[in-house]
Amino acid sequence: MRFLKIARRPAWYSEALYRATPEMTRASFESQFRWYCSDFFGPVDTWQTYLPAAGFDARDLICGVGPMDSAWWAEFGSGQMPDSIIPAQIKHYQPEILFLEGIESFNKSEIDLFRSLLPNGSLVAGLTGTDIRTNPSLLAVDIIFTCMKGLAADIKREGRTAYFFPHSFDPRILEQFPNPRVIVEPMNFIGNLVSGNHMHDERRKTIEAVAASCELSIYSNLERSIGRALGRYVTATAAYAVSRPMTKMGIPAKRIPGRHLRKAASWRAAPAMGYYWKLARKSRKGVYGLGQYELLRGARSTINIHAGLAKN
Repeated sequence: MRFLKIARRPAWYSEALYRATPEMTRASFESQFRWYCSDFFGPVDTWQTYLPAAGFDARDLICGVGPMDSAWWAEFGSGQMPDSIIPAQIKHYQPEILFLEGIESFNKSEIDLFRSLLPNGSLVAGLTGTDIRTNPSLLAVDIIFTCMKGLAADIKREGRTAYFFPHSFDPRILEQFPNPRVIVEPMNFIGNLVSGNHMHDERRKTIEAVAASCELSIYSNLERSIGRALGRYVTATAAYAVSRPMTKMGIPAKRIPGRHLRKAASWRAAPAMGYYWKLARKSRKGVYGLGQYELLRGARSTINIHAGLAKN
């Protein structure tokens, strides 16, 4: 059975990698892919590494990375390279199972196009770890996998097929740290802090409580500017106020026009101010890939909590 996983990565992450190693822009597609995956930011080449033992012909792809896309097109494409090479890749690999990592990074029109290029009877599955209950992309896939039990339950109640899919740890990561472990921090937290009961309000309260009594290092996306935080809060509050009457009228969130309004319609409570002065002054920039694992390894203990959407 042919299995193809397609993933996207944030542009800022890819740009930082290539700035650090610019010579990789001239490497072959496979060399770039292996190098990119060696930082272990996300599931990378996990499927093609482990699924063949279960009888799958598996292939992982990371798309939307300029130099890597260009290298793939030079080897497998023909003519002028399009803005997105994903359709050409689907035609090339002809999977019976198409697995989209991060459904929220693909829009419904894209997924519908992908499906039209698949062999008859093929399955489109997707993975998500965030709130996509009002995202139209949800309707374009056959099966949803998520690391949040609460989200899986919500999607099932809406008549969709969803499964709880717990996180795993790739043992190859341990091979990247052959030297003895050295403790450099007593405790750390590495993760996002997004306001809202369905997101990280409980996480934020817990981190604040721990930071008040313990030496805690914080690595986060936390907004350090009260001006920017206030702007986002005003936008979110306005969207919540406008969408609330619509939901009370029984209009499904996915039918409410406007991305901000659809998102706000799914919130169970009004948004909280996203500037947490107690944590902002202590927070450092987020860390990713092997850098994150190195920080986890160098801490005596680490703390994290799922988003509120995960429920219990």
